[in-house]
Formats: sequence, C-alpha cells, structure tokens
Amino acid sequence: MTAQFTSYRRFPGTAAQAMELYNSVFGGELQIMKFDQVHTAEEVGGAENLDLVMHAELRVNGEPILFASDSPDAQELILGNDTPVAITGGPEDLEQIQGWWDQLSADSEISMPFGQVPWGASFGMLQDKFGTHWFFNVGN
Repeated sequence: MTAQFTSYRRFPGTAAQAMELYNSVFGGELQIMKFDQVHTAEEVGGAENLDLVMHAELRVNGEPILFASDSPDAQELILGNDTPVAITGGPEDLEQIQGWWDQLSADSEISMPFGQVPWGASFGMLQDKFGTHWFFNVGN
C-alpha cells in the first residue's frame, strides 16, 4: 500500500445521508461507524450525539475516495477549513506518515496527538500553522 491523500468532509448531522448519496453516485463500498459504537454519551457531549457518524468511508475499486463524519460545530465552519486533508496508509507506511506528522506538527495546534486509537489504528489530528486541518490514520 502507498500512502494516500483523501478528502475528509464534516457535516452537521447529515454525514450518513450524504455518504449514502455519494455511494449511490459512485458505487463502491460504504462503511459507516457511529459514535455509539466506541463512545459513551458523556464522551460525545450527550445522548443526542451517539447516533451521529464518527467515521464513514467510501471505497471504489478498493481505494478510499472520500471520508466523512458528523461534527456538531459544522454549522460554524469557515470556508477553507471545512475539509481536512486525510493522510492514510497501512502499517508499512507508518514511518513515512509519522515523519509527515512530525514535520507538520511543528508550530501547529494539535487537537489529537498521533497514537493508538480504539479502532486499532494510529491516528492524530492537527491544524497546521497555515490553518489547514490534517487527519492522519495508519491502519491494518
């Protein structure tokens, strides 16, 4: 597997519907993970957020083409920072992706340190010094 750059859209509670539409347009395989699959109501700001999409992934011909999630603050997103760049790869890409994290995290606002997460991957999020939001995910 070679490291990839994949768009990651955030929605104000409509991620599942949007990704279902994109799946009907582009075909492929759609996977949706809701917050209630890995978090408690307290961890996500209340029971009303448990049914929101934590992560959705659309793959066409085995390749990821779009990721998405619901974000309670998505209504307040400012044009330009509403679509983070997701860098993904397999275990064989960890060293390269960790290097990219190290370089981009300098002078950045780190919202989630790069490390092991419940779904078995290494994951991290940051906003670089130029305002670009980055998601890093190295999975199996």
